[in-house]
Parts: sequence; structure tokens; C-alpha cells
Amino acid sequence: MIDRNSLKFHFSFGFKEDYEEKTPLVTLDSNNVYELGSLTRENAKDMLPSYESLRGNLEFSVVVDVSTADGHSLFRSAVSPGTSAINDWSIVENRKAAISYGCSSYVLQGEVKYEQISSSPKQISRHLSKFRYYGGAVPIFIEGVHFPVACLTIDGNNPKYDHYIAMRSLQQFAKRQRDERQKVQTREQQQRDEEIARQVSNKLEEEKNARRLDGGAWELFHPDS
Repeated sequence: MIDRNSLKFHFSFGFKEDYEEKTPLVTLDSNNVYELGSLTRENAKDMLPSYESLRGNLEFSVVVDVSTADGHSLFRSAVSPGTSAINDWSIVENRKAAISYGCSSYVLQGEVKYEQISSSPKQISRHLSKFRYYGGAVPIFIEGVHFPVACLTIDGNNPKYDHYIAMRSLQQFAKRQRDERQKVQTREQQQRDEEIARQVSNKLEEEKNARRLDGGAWELFHPDS
């Protein structure tokens, strides 16, 4: 769950830091997508009261989507009433921008607006007409892969809040995966240690039984024992 009080501080997001933030996942399959989408939906739903308190008592039409890089939607859920095909169009445009440039649509929007692009500004500016995007789409990377394989998108009524929730949800899920992997590795190491201890114990027991059965004959074949 995201701390609502931290919303006021998200405006301090640095474009450069956020551009470089990849937050790679350990794996991404259908189960991972469902868990990530559900986590994001719960975070977005929990933040709706904060939306209203910051912007007045307005109705927000919020949708969460997780799609592959080529546009195949694996998870989509409406978080609030009033959603429409406009949300679908916006999700597609934001996703295309995030996947094409490998960073969030909010960072692209902000960097272009304030002319803070640090890498290939002419190249990005030349293709701006291809997309109409706002905040809310965050590319998804997995460990060992240097290009985005999917995209997490929140489409609501405030690009900054959508971006904040998407980024935080992805970071939470990535940490959850890393923690789970660490638990598995620790458990597997414990099992290996127990197996080694068992084998050593069995070997010592076998030698002990051999000593008892052979008596003095043991010393003839094991003079150093």
C-alpha cells in the first residue's frame, strides 16, 4: 500500500533519476502480470480519496493496464466508474511512447516540456508528432534484458499521480520478487547444508559400524586411524 501522505512529495521526482530508473523484475509471466496488475489496482483505488482531496470532489475515470511491448494486453481493470474508450486510446498512446523511448511517458512529457532531455533531444523532438502522451506509462524490464518487455499504464485524470502510483507499484512488486527469490535461495542453501550434514553423518556411521564388525582387522587397512 502507498502512503497517501507521500503524494505531496512526488513532485520532486527528478527527470534524470527517473529516466535512469529501470526497476527490473526477476521474471514476468502471466501470474506475475496478474499480481502486478492487482497490486497496482489496489494502490490506485486506495489513492482515489487523495485525488479528490487535491483536485476537489471530481469523478476520476482510472484504468490499470499491463501490456506486452507489442501491445498485447495481459491485464486491464477499471478502478473507478466513468471509464470509456478514451481511456483505451490514452493507454495505447502512452504505452507506445514509453516502449519506444525506454522511459516513462511522464518523464518524456516533462523533459520535452522543459527542454531537459539529456540524450538525443533532436531525435526525440523529430518524432514527437507520432505520439500524444501524458504521464502514467512505465516500461517494464526484467533482469538481464536491456530493452522493455512490457508496460504498466495507469490512465486517470492527473498524469503526475498516475506516474507516481505506477512507479511505486512497480518498485513494490520488484522488491517483493527479490525478497521471494532471496527466501528461496536461503531455503535451498539450508537444504544443501542439511544434505551435506546427513551424508557426512551417514559416512561416519558406516565407518563406525565397520570398525565394530572388523575389530582388529580395521587397523591393518587403516593404520593411521
